[in-house]
Amino acid sequence: MKTRIGGILIILMACLPLAAETYSFSGDRSFSVMREGEEVTTIEGNVIILSESKEIYADSIAIQGMEDPDFSGKGEVRVVDLQRSLELKSREFSYSSSAEVLRARGDVRMEDGENGLFIRCQILNVLEKKDQVTMEIGVRLFKDDIICRSQYALYIREENLLELTGFPVVYKGDDQYRADRIRVNLETDEITMTGRIEGSLLSSGKDETAPAPAPKGEVSGSGNE
Repeated sequence: MKTRIGGILIILMACLPLAAETYSFSGDRSFSVMREGEEVTTIEGNVIILSESKEIYADSIAIQGMEDPDFSGKGEVRVVDLQRSLELKSREFSYSSSAEVLRARGDVRMEDGENGLFIRCQILNVLEKKDQVTMEIGVRLFKDDIICRSQYALYIREENLLELTGFPVVYKGDDQYRADRIRVNLETDEITMTGRIEGSLLSSGKDETAPAPAPKGEVSGSGNE
């Protein structure tokens, strides 16, 4: 069963008490489809969804369920987490209010305004209950003079820690660090490397290249040598 409502701006800040939050939404048009006894409502065109904790913008968003709803959208996606000071942009997203997991795909960019961290990758998951962020494929992270590159990364926000795997590289000023696994404390700038370790350090007097590769093991330091 499919019901379509046409017209411009036919949804203008309508409000529904979904889950524990009240979501207001607007868009150019909407239609609903019954799937196995559950209605899925799709809003298209300049879609805006607002709640006490989030702002969501996209070209198209589907809403499934009235209690603990699931959202999925595509287009020019922008999600603002007001509680965590996070702003995310991507081509696609989904959000489960019951699991409290936000997933984004396609040229993902996220800024953590609270901790001054900027992230780029292709796949990103925000695990709200754990206050953690996972990243995959072409991961790039920037904070002050620290630049991190890897294929996979875990960001533990509560501890302000990054864990990098998949050919990780960390640049701090003119210094460079490579290892099988790298952990970066974004608060203290301490860099911990595990596995096969390589690096280069620029001293104040002349260029000095650290022996590479170093033996397998674990090395940590502030990166300010």
